Formats: sequence, C-alpha cells, structure tokens
Amino acid sequence: MAAPTYLDSHPAPREPADIAEHHAIVFRDPQSRRPFTWEFHRGGKAVEVSVGGRVVLDDPSAALAACEAGSGVFQSFELGLEPWLESRRLVTLLDQWSEERFPLYAYYASRRQLPSKVRVFLDFLGATLST
Repeated sequence: MAAPTYLDSHPAPREPADIAEHHAIVFRDPQSRRPFTWEFHRGGKAVEVSVGGRVVLDDPSAALAACEAGSGVFQSFELGLEPWLESRRLVTLLDQWSEERFPLYAYYASRRQLPSKVRVFLDFLGATLST
C-alpha cells in the first residue's frame, strides 16, 4: 500500500519485482528484530522480494503513519485498515498478487474429548475460512 501523494512522484509497481525500486517502510519483528520478508501470492505461487528503505519500524501505528505521510510503500494485511483505504488516504498495490490469507490459529487444551462447543466452533471456522 502507499499514499496517493507518494504515488504522485513514484510510478505504481506492476509486478512484485518493481517494489525493489521503491522506498519501503520496513517492518521488523519486535521479538527477533529481523525485518519481515515481503511476499506476494497469486495462483498458488509465492514470490519473495528484497526491499530496502530508510524507515525501519516495529510499531504498526508508526508504520501506517509513515506510509500515510508518503514515506514509501508498506506491506500489511488489510485487516483493520478499512478507514485508511475507504478514505483513500492509502491505496493498495499489486492487488492481483494478494491472495494470501490472514493466518489464524486456534489454541485449546489438549484433551481426548474436546468439549462440543469447541469442536463446533473449530468446524465453523474451518468451513467459513476455507471459502
């Protein structure tokens, strides 16, 4: 994603490899302090792109603020970003390469017999998220 003001002076990427030519807002894992890898997904294929940037952050709010200010491009799940996208303060890039789904994990106590309500909930999630 990027701010329209950033895209006014930098052509929008057409392919994942084009991202390497942009200023990236690099987001690093707060635990390991390593940058997250940028991946793009389409047709069951994943493409990794090496990015570099002057801005390296480990706070999602700061990364969004930097992106909105036009500091560069940022890769994030769209979950929770509706206000920025609907107001067009940020726009998505490479939409045809964004098939990856948000990872969701369910943790529960290890038991031979799961409580019915846990089994029903897990079945619901499986059916809902597989579509």
